[in-house]
Amino acid sequence: MVKVGKYKVIHFTHLLQMTGDDSYVSFRALGEDIEFRFRFLVDEGNKDQRLRRVESGPDPENEQRGLVTFTNWHKENSGAVSQPLVAAFVEPEDGVSPSCELLIAAFISYSDEMYSVALQFMVEARP
Repeated sequence: MVKVGKYKVIHFTHLLQMTGDDSYVSFRALGEDIEFRFRFLVDEGNKDQRLRRVESGPDPENEQRGLVTFTNWHKENSGAVSQPLVAAFVEPEDGVSPSCELLIAAFISYSDEMYSVALQFMVEARP
């Protein structure tokens, strides 16, 4: 088990994602099959493209999968999502364990049309 602060890490991955491509991450944890799609967008209508955003919710292409969208992360420097992002609410299959929030911490850097994305999936550790 890996624990970081008050969080238990249940999955970690590092992606090299080309501009314009989506990435898909799936794994099994907490008795559930978990899947997310990750995409990067540039907000063309935003004159101040230094403002970064991250949004999550169900994927409209597949409601069983989560979608995380990073907007305006295309500048050549590194950045992290400042707080873990609540990405899903998991009800364990056993019917006994309490439900929990699935959180994602992300660290992203960008260079030459490629994103380097470190994703850490976590739940709050229970005593």
